[in-house]
Amino acid sequence: GDDLVLTVDGSLQYAVESILAGQVASTGAQGGIAVVSNPETGELLALANVQTDPTTGIVGNTGNDLAVTANYEPGSVNKLITLAGALEEGLVTPETVVQVPSALRVADHTYYDSHPGDLTVTDILAKSSNVGTIKLAQRLGPTKLDEYLRRFGFGRSTGLGLPHEESGDVPDVDDWYGTSIGSIPIGQGISVTAMQMLFAYNVIAN
Repeated sequence: GDDLVLTVDGSLQYAVESILAGQVASTGAQGGIAVVSNPETGELLALANVQTDPTTGIVGNTGNDLAVTANYEPGSVNKLITLAGALEEGLVTPETVVQVPSALRVADHTYYDSHPGDLTVTDILAKSSNVGTIKLAQRLGPTKLDEYLRRFGFGRSTGLGLPHEESGDVPDVDDWYGTSIGSIPIGQGISVTAMQMLFAYNVIAN
């Protein structure tokens, strides 16, 4: 006889589903995920998952909760985690200037940057600088970078209790390659779910 009260806002949920479906249809994507939450409380206000039927081409809601069941490499959005770690450890301030070359060799791989020059840490984030982020990660070091990835919730369940939730994949430092200190800071070589990344960004927004 108890009531079950969701944090989902019905009107917002309908709007998010409609906008997401329209965007997926217009871009010809296979599917899409959209999650809206209150960063102060973590409450989920809307959660939409849509997929395109390969036979009919029609975009519709799916019972597969892709926001927690689909792993993906986060890419550049992971740079914020690297910068947060460097700032939290006191290695840099937002005004610290970093010399960013157009290319940086890490082990047997070369990483390139489209915004070389003397960049502040703020610039590195605003311009999404690959090499700048890697240089900050090198100051932070593998152990600390791994610590911050895990403190932000990567590699483990969100605790929401949603069915078939994936935990993503964050390799142990002992299993890193020589290039990992270059690839992981910029969101390659790890995997997350959309919900994990949202929760990480909520920490920053909050």
